[in-house]
Parts: sequence; structure tokens; C-alpha cells
Amino acid sequence: HTLQGAKILMKTPAVEEESVAVALNHHERFSGKGYPRGLEGMSIGKFGLISAIVDVYDAITSDRVYHTGIPNYQAIQKIYEWGRTDFYPVYVQKFIQCLGVYPIGTVVILDTGETGVVYQQNHNDLLRPWVRIVRDARGAPLPQSQDLDLRETDAAGRKKYLHSVQSVLLAEQTGMDVEKILAA
Repeated sequence: HTLQGAKILMKTPAVEEESVAVALNHHERFSGKGYPRGLEGMSIGKFGLISAIVDVYDAITSDRVYHTGIPNYQAIQKIYEWGRTDFYPVYVQKFIQCLGVYPIGTVVILDTGETGVVYQQNHNDLLRPWVRIVRDARGAPLPQSQDLDLRETDAAGRKKYLHSVQSVLLAEQTGMDVEKILAA
């Protein structure tokens, strides 16, 4: 499909060269083990290198006939691991910076037991996003959500940060309407 897609795009008026590069090179790998041409390193080109990361992320997080998509945070971990061989490491870092370790919409349980949804990244500290708390430590819905910056330190000095992510849940497991929470 890479060669066919590129041929179709090259014959289509007003299609940018970069679009052809995406269609042609999104399965090439930095290590040279991709296809259709087995290109290696920077010879893949900027748009091929970027689209390879995005394509794999989409493929592993989406439900397909041959597998169930994995959660975003697990996909980020895999992309990071594969960045040692399959992807250009600089673009992997940029991709993770764009999404964050906990992408927007990720449901998290904090070390306090509270449940919330990541609604904004802290680009200076990707492990400590902004979280909208919607359930207390017992799991009861809060009458009004509370926004927390996970960079906030513990003034009492018992621990470095006041709140930290303890675990991640699939939104489907919680019965929460993540889109509604993000829109609030």
C-alpha cells in the first residue's frame, strides 16, 4: 500500500511532496528494517520519520480486527523503547513531549486514592500533569471537580510532592464520561 499510495498521490494535482513522503515512508524504520525500500536513518526523510511514529502509535492504541488497542500510556512506553532502534530518538522525544506520559484524557488514581482525568500537560515535567479530580478516595463522585497541578510540593515535608499518579485506568472501566469532564 505504501508504493500504491505514493503513486496515486504523485498523480494527484496540488498534492505536496511531503504528503507523498508520508505515504511512501511511514513503514520505514530508523534501523533499516522497514519497507518498502529498507531505507535507514535520516535517508528516510523528516516526514517519513515522523509519520512512522504516529502510524505505530495509532496502530497499537486502536482496536483492530486482529487485536484490541492498548492504553495510551502503555503505547508511549513501547514507542519510547522502540526509539532505540526503530524510530529517530529525537522525534520520539518530541512526540512524547506533545502527548505527555499521561496523555490528555487519561484516567488516573492518585496516591491519595482520588480519581481524576489528565486535562493539561506540564511540559517541563511530563510525569506531573494537571489532573481534574472527580472522585474522592472512597470512589464517591465529588459535587464539584477540583483541578490539581501535580508539581505542587508537600509543604509538610512528608514527601516531595503533594499528589502523584499511582495507577492508570481505562475510561471504560470507570463508567466516567471523560469528554464531559474535559469540557467542564
